Amino acid sequence: MKRDYSKSLRNIKLPKAGSFIFRLEAVRAGFKKAWQERDYQTILAVARNIPENVLQEDTKLLMWYDQAKIRTGDES
Repeated sequence: MKRDYSKSLRNIKLPKAGSFIFRLEAVRAGFKKAWQERDYQTILAVARNIPENVLQEDTKLLMWYDQAKIRTGDES
């Protein structure tokens, strides 16, 4: 899963960022790891590139995303 998350993270940094396939389990694992490392910017960057409905329907992803926004002062 960490490999899938890393691959997704690399894809985000490419010009075609919005067009990658992801595994929800990999995104959860990556958010958890980023949260533990206090890497809130990574959580925000990944969250901006996954479909909004996926984020809204997964309580854990939404919690990490909302908390990352609060911790960074990102109100967008």
